[in-house]
Amino acid sequence: MTGERTRGTQASSPPWRVWAGILVPPLAWVVQFNLAYFVVTAECQAGVLAFNWVLLAVSLVPLVLVLLTGALSWSTWRANTPEDQGGLGDAMGRSGAMALLGVALSAVFAFAILLTLLTQTVVPAC
Repeated sequence: MTGERTRGTQASSPPWRVWAGILVPPLAWVVQFNLAYFVVTAECQAGVLAFNWVLLAVSLVPLVLVLLTGALSWSTWRANTPEDQGGLGDAMGRSGAMALLGVALSAVFAFAILLTLLTQTVVPAC
């Protein structure tokens, strides 16, 4: 009976998938925020006030990573949600709840990265 799913049971997701959804978004934001601060400080000390493509890359790479992590969490949540309850049920289990938390965290930290990017482009650095 190994490898078979019995009726009414859920296949559990690998632990790294649910933990990635919880850990990657805040870590990506912290790295993005600190690297952007470093780049802006270096720009001001060097006297460079032009648009910086490095600063844009420092913000876009973590944003893409957070969005991909959100998609991974979404697929994990869908895989752990009972089909007969239309995607929202009480029986989603720990993996499903953690995956849904990963989706929420990805949305919040993607918004935080976007706000940081907006601030970097609108507000003068020095």
